[in-house]
Amino acid sequence: MREILFWLLLIFIVFKSCRYPFWGIAAYVVFNIIRPEMLFWGGGDGSKAFIVLGFTTTIFVLINQKKYPLSFKGTSVYLLFIYISLLISILFSNYDTTLSWMFVNEFLILCVITVLMNSVIKSNEDVVKIVHVILYALGFLAVWGILQYFQGNHRLEGLGGSSYMDSNGIAAIYVLFVPVVLSCCFAAKDFIQRLKWFGIFLLMVVLVICTYSRGGAIGALVALGVYSLFSSYKKQIIAMGFVLFLAASPFLSESYLERMETVSSVEQFDYSGLSRIYLWKVGWQIFLDNPISGSGFLTFPQAKQDYRFFYGDIEEGLRDYVFRKGKVGHNTYVQILSEAGLLGFIPYSLMIGTVLLSLRRLILREKKKGHLDSHPLAVGFFAGAVGFCVCIFAIDALVDVMFPVLLTLSSIYVANVEVERKV
Repeated sequence: MREILFWLLLIFIVFKSCRYPFWGIAAYVVFNIIRPEMLFWGGGDGSKAFIVLGFTTTIFVLINQKKYPLSFKGTSVYLLFIYISLLISILFSNYDTTLSWMFVNEFLILCVITVLMNSVIKSNEDVVKIVHVILYALGFLAVWGILQYFQGNHRLEGLGGSSYMDSNGIAAIYVLFVPVVLSCCFAAKDFIQRLKWFGIFLLMVVLVICTYSRGGAIGALVALGVYSLFSSYKKQIIAMGFVLFLAASPFLSESYLERMETVSSVEQFDYSGLSRIYLWKVGWQIFLDNPISGSGFLTFPQAKQDYRFFYGDIEEGLRDYVFRKGKVGHNTYVQILSEAGLLGFIPYSLMIGTVLLSLRRLILREKKKGHLDSHPLAVGFFAGAVGFCVCIFAIDALVDVMFPVLLTLSSIYVANVEVERKV
């Protein structure tokens, strides 16, 4: 029954997209949060939704070029350069690249999606609309995750289908949007709307706690700290922080607090924490040995084996843990440096850096003028992106979809504000 309802919904979205491709893009993004295979008990049928939505939305945009001219700029350009760099890394790799070829085209698809976003999402009203859709989806998934937590899935492994690598990836996506939902809360025009967004905010933060992710906890604190630094609502944030503490207290279990304590010093690290230090060292060495194009996209688990005895000062049990088959580097910056070299790292850094700088410039200028409240999403986008950049120090998130989506929305938002300012 759920399969029939899903396909009926998809058909409705496709027809809706005929007149307004925005809904095709919105649905595509939502399906990257709540993967269709979750509704199909892990089967592959749900993944066909991406083909249907991507193809039909692209056709509708191409047919309506007068209304939706293709816009290839910003994040789309950097994604194309990243895609080319990954192709080069695969072609010159000395390792088995079967898995690499399976996933590399995801970047080309994401490039196309961001082009469609730039073409269809014209106004900041559209930006707000798609942000709301994303937050509703994240709120729904948070409820689902919290229910799973109480049913015994204490790190929420598998939540979100195949969208996220593990619980750390889930936490990072929520950190990305926690400040954004705060912006929606403060921008709300009435008490009911504010209460709704605050409720979703509480659910999202509790979800981060439920993942037991240390990187997620640090990223959330950084994101909320940055938001508080630039926001005009400091007193309200303090009050909301108190309510958040009360709501989150039942989830701050002894085991959670013990896990967070391991962040305070290297001496308290378990194998999971210690292994990352050595994995990052190995990744850095792989980059030094392959500085231009790296070892090849998604080949780190193979390439690291060449360095098994590179570091002599490591306990044998920890060495086995670090170099076990399939273990990744747990650091996105190390991942792209080691696997794609400078050819991949430079466009990836520019993709992030250019958006962060444009958001920061807008925030500081409008804050100086006293007009920051007129552009509430700017602070949310900036704080979320900074928090996510902290999270990915501890996870491999190169193939993540939602970060480029947020960067694209941020670019559109800033560009529209600049146009309004010149008028």
